[in-house]
Amino acid sequence: MYGKFRAAQSEYNKYKNMNHSPSKNQYSSLIYMLATLVAMGALAIDMYLPSIPEVATHFATSIPKIELTISMFLVGFAFGQFTGGPFSDHYGRKPMMMIGLSIFTVASIGMVFSPSLPVLYGFRILQGFGGGFTTVNCAPLVKDRFNHQESAKILSTIAGVRMAVPIIAPIIGGLLAKLGYWQTSFVVLFLYALGALLMVSKKIEQLPSNKQGGIRIKPMLQNYGHIFSNRQGMGFILSGAFTLCGLYAFISRATSIYVSHFHIAETIFPWLFALNTILMLGLSRYSKRLLRKRSPESIVRIGYLMNFSAGALLWLYVQFTPQPSLWVLMLLGFLFIGALGFVFGHVNACFLQCYPGRTATANATYGLIRFSMAGTIGGLIHFISSDILLPTYQMMFLCAILSNGFYYLLAFQQPQPAAS
Repeated sequence: MYGKFRAAQSEYNKYKNMNHSPSKNQYSSLIYMLATLVAMGALAIDMYLPSIPEVATHFATSIPKIELTISMFLVGFAFGQFTGGPFSDHYGRKPMMMIGLSIFTVASIGMVFSPSLPVLYGFRILQGFGGGFTTVNCAPLVKDRFNHQESAKILSTIAGVRMAVPIIAPIIGGLLAKLGYWQTSFVVLFLYALGALLMVSKKIEQLPSNKQGGIRIKPMLQNYGHIFSNRQGMGFILSGAFTLCGLYAFISRATSIYVSHFHIAETIFPWLFALNTILMLGLSRYSKRLLRKRSPESIVRIGYLMNFSAGALLWLYVQFTPQPSLWVLMLLGFLFIGALGFVFGHVNACFLQCYPGRTATANATYGLIRFSMAGTIGGLIHFISSDILLPTYQMMFLCAILSNGFYYLLAFQQPQPAAS
């Protein structure tokens, strides 16, 4: 059995090494495919935000109870990644993507016809599971084909596309909400996932997999044990996870902050929310230029420092200002979220570099940790206090502290002096 595994791994590595130098066509085709898939999760969250007040009215409940569906999606997304990673390493990327997209498609149409809030919750978790099962394959698909520097470029580009989605999605959601049916956004997600399913089935080729009969629990647990025992890899995973937690601490309360606290009109809310992500998109694009002179690790450090500084200013402003201004909060939030343009994409390339041969399992671990934590933290904010502003910005700053702490405690390594 071990000999068969070595033979399959040898064939896989041979194929990978033959494709380490990408052509322009490979770049554009792969980026287009993976950006479409990665954007699906962001669309499922952000396009839905403007409809939250209408959904609350439809089910005769409060806005915070509907905002919980964001956390539920993230938890489902986390366990979808955790489950999909090992299957992807074993059976290959393409078939797992198709299974995940099929689950997402069924769940999206199920939400359209949900008769009650508990049923909506159930389909929302299932939708997140399908999305996670799909997107856990995206970064490993890149690492399968390209070296570390090329992977960082592609993953940063894909991350930039994903960052553009929060600008566009709420605006699209706001326009759909004007039709008078909150279900419209989920119909659009159903059609989007169906199109992605057809695209994956026709366009993405299947690399040789490590399939050796059925998946065995012991080797899978050993794989996860290897992931958790890598100090530097876990430093990148935990620091990246808390960065995402800070982002979703804000997203999970965005509707309450803008609509309930500052009484912003539901038609204006999507445009103001979208402004928070413009700097993130710009810095993501600029970070690709920095790769010519800097390593992905150094770019990630800059992003963490900016995120921490903006988080500290946000907390201090809300803590000591009796009546905080929306525009000041937006400016500081602009910097807090914008800093993530230097983190997302590059941190993926950094931690995957720590786990050669286990990229999908490593990505699954990262997905489980960061999205389950983000979903949990987003849900906890609703129960900490009846106040809207202070608990949200306290949690954002705490996440910035922890992301920097785990990076410097576990992931950071002093540059080695050049050999004489």
